[in-house]
Amino acid sequence: MPAKTKKEKLLAQLRRQQKLLELNQSVEPIFTPTKYIPKENLPKKVQTPQTSTVDTAEKSTVSFFFQDLKKSLVFIGVVIALEFFLYFASIK
Repeated sequence: MPAKTKKEKLLAQLRRQQKLLELNQSVEPIFTPTKYIPKENLPKKVQTPQTSTVDTAEKSTVSFFFQDLKKSLVFIGVVIALEFFLYFASIK
């Protein structure tokens, strides 16, 4: 990409200055009064229990924990059995 010329740099600087001026002179939003609605007339919000998402997250975490525990115990059992086999094989 070719380098910018002085004219392009000047145009870019002017654009930035113009944008800053527009932001500084922005008009404050006009307050429009809203219609008052009593709480009794508001539609009721249906509240979903948030514990269901927490329960499913806990269940999956507990499930992964027990899967990992089972794999670890099987691996430890295999290693101990192999050690006993090698010990008794080396005696004879």
